[in-house]
Amino acid sequence: MHKKSWKKSDEKFRNIDFGYSKGVISDCNESVKIKPNQGDLVIINPIYYHEILPARANKRITLGLFLAFSKHGEKVVTWS
Repeated sequence: MHKKSWKKSDEKFRNIDFGYSKGVISDCNESVKIKPNQGDLVIINPIYYHEILPARANKRITLGLFLAFSKHGEKVVTWS
């Protein structure tokens, strides 16, 4: 996960098929590597640039959904 959020001018780095070229993070000098263990749930805010490396295990489950917090933060709502 890189400490750089998306901005419209980054679209010049967009790959036609999927994602962005590495050039989009060339000016980013802060990153963190997350090494989840089997059974861990990792939630990523997609506004930040991130890379997902291939899983070494036999399977990985990826679920794309949206999360929102209620006005007072008492509830979390999800939808996909």
